[in-house]
Amino acid sequence: MRDTEISEERLQAAYQVVEYLNILLRFFIAMLVFLLVFTMLMFLHYKQALSIWPSLHPYHTILKEESNHFFK
Repeated sequence: MRDTEISEERLQAAYQVVEYLNILLRFFIAMLVFLLVFTMLMFLHYKQALSIWPSLHPYHTILKEESNHFFK
């Protein structure tokens, strides 16, 4: 009787550890997906394939004017 109680307690503890590891795994997968999407968006933005907001800095406007002149 005592052995079955100990094994049930160990089994319950093992299930709890597996549940915590599952939560951690889901968290790390979500963070990986977030970082992947964030990196892709920043890469596209800096390559100016995706322009979410217009840049007001003079250096960027000069570069944009030069690139427009070059590609015309």
